[in-house]
Amino acid sequence: MSSFLATRFVVEWYMKSIGENSYKLFAKMSKRRYSSGISLNVRERSFFVDPIKFAEKQNVRSWTSKISNLVRENQSIEAINLFKTMLRNEHKPNYVTVLSVIRAAENLESTARCVHGFAIKLGFELELPIVTALVGVYSTWNMDAALKLFNRTRYKDVILWSAMVSACVKSGEYVDAIELFRKMLSSSVEPNYISIVGIVPACANLGALKVGKEIHAYSMKISFISHVNIQNSLVDMYAKCGSLKASVAVFRGIEKKDLVSWRTMIHGCVENDRFNEALSLFSQMRYCCFEPDDSVIREVIGALSELDEIKIGQCFHSLVLKQGYLRCVSVVTALLHMYGDLCEIESARSLFDRLKPRDLIAWSTMIAAYAQSELPSNAFDIYWQMQSANEKPNEIIYVSLLQACSSMAAEEIGEGIHAQVIKIVNISNPFLISSLIDMYCKFGRISQGTAIFSEFPNKDLICWSSMINGHCDLEYEGWNWFYAMEERFDVTPKLAHYACMVDMLSRQGNIEEALEFVNNMPIEPDKRIWGTLLAGCRKTRVSTEISEIVAKRLIALDPENTSYFVILSNLYAEQGRWKEVEELRQLMDEKNLKKELGYSLIETSL
Repeated sequence: MSSFLATRFVVEWYMKSIGENSYKLFAKMSKRRYSSGISLNVRERSFFVDPIKFAEKQNVRSWTSKISNLVRENQSIEAINLFKTMLRNEHKPNYVTVLSVIRAAENLESTARCVHGFAIKLGFELELPIVTALVGVYSTWNMDAALKLFNRTRYKDVILWSAMVSACVKSGEYVDAIELFRKMLSSSVEPNYISIVGIVPACANLGALKVGKEIHAYSMKISFISHVNIQNSLVDMYAKCGSLKASVAVFRGIEKKDLVSWRTMIHGCVENDRFNEALSLFSQMRYCCFEPDDSVIREVIGALSELDEIKIGQCFHSLVLKQGYLRCVSVVTALLHMYGDLCEIESARSLFDRLKPRDLIAWSTMIAAYAQSELPSNAFDIYWQMQSANEKPNEIIYVSLLQACSSMAAEEIGEGIHAQVIKIVNISNPFLISSLIDMYCKFGRISQGTAIFSEFPNKDLICWSSMINGHCDLEYEGWNWFYAMEERFDVTPKLAHYACMVDMLSRQGNIEEALEFVNNMPIEPDKRIWGTLLAGCRKTRVSTEISEIVAKRLIALDPENTSYFVILSNLYAEQGRWKEVEELRQLMDEKNLKKELGYSLIETSL
């Protein structure tokens, strides 16, 4: 018995020794780097792993890798078809596979819903990456479904919160986005820099400057302000909120400006009517060795369209030609628009004739340029060329053609265009309705314009303005329609409507009445109202006291605009009031204001 026990002990010791040595050997092997690139997880490191299950897992990884690669290459349909093949071969996907397929089905609602159901069946519905991906997909067509899915998820990490905020911004629900961001903070979830980048555009599009400043301060507090994406978003936000000085300050503080930084700042200047500053920034950008993309080129052309400097425009055209951007249809279209705005219709036509191929926007721009020029009949020549090229007109083209008819007093052609519009287009566009009203009123057919206005169910600012303007020769009718807005149709007049009335009175020479109307407005008049009144003062010989009052109000509203100072100074000079002229000049010097002069873009930096 004792020899049996001794033998058993020796065998057990020997087997234990082999086991320990084997474990040590396996431990060393597991630390090696495999050239195959396969990374083993903790469970798969077990020496006694089931070879069948191990092979199945490797197969799933292979399928998943192929599907993910197709999604990355934007081959969504191929990825979904491969996923179906995987299922037919009875391979069970893991949650990474499902995540890839959800992303592939982003624009396929029914497929996305099926994949969602499949994810629930496999028990992946609680995986946060799956929920986050589904929120992003559902938000493209059904925000309610995205919010329900988000609200049903108990534990939400910063990525899910950020995805929901971004989804709200993307769908235009900016107030909800800001509210969600506040809830995220109150839930003790600290935002990351992606959260900040996502919420700033909501403030920008709402014009919520106060909230934007708070988020700016918060990003500084948590040391995210150094991220260039956040800085670019803040530049855009301040510009859209009308605070261009703050926008420039943030821009100047960006240490490593990228192309987006320059593009955003140039766009902000154009958006705030600071066209000279936009051109100056473009020169600085070139000096800093940043080559513009087509988007920046279009922004600068847009700025040039607003400046009455044809030579600068032509110089820039040469630069665009030199850099090869005339192959870009959108850039050529922007140049067409610029030449049209600068009344250089021959240059526009020459550029248009060389443009191949032409998209609908290019056709539309050339037709609009002719419609607003001294050769409105040529708009129809381009229109017939467009029809010969089998291009179908859009609503904007019909608007331009109706404007051309109004300029030409071509009543019959206008009626024909109207018939075409009714036949081809479902008239729901307020610009089309406005153009029809304008045209018939200019033909003296007020009743026809009124009929079109009355039949249109969704009367907006544009339609009301057109209807009021269409009775400018009939002051009584104009007042009737203005008062009918609120009394009969329950539409509260806005500043644009008051501007129409001021314009109507001013054009009829009733400046005193217009000033009284402005002073009695229930809402505060803006630069547009006072500017309309000033234009009326300059066209009509009225008392200089009224012109002085109006000019001073404009200076108070826009103290950095030197043109108002110049107008007032000229007014004083005409009356021989040299003391007041000198006082104005001193005031301009104190404010460091200088009369804006035209300048050339031909610099060494170009």
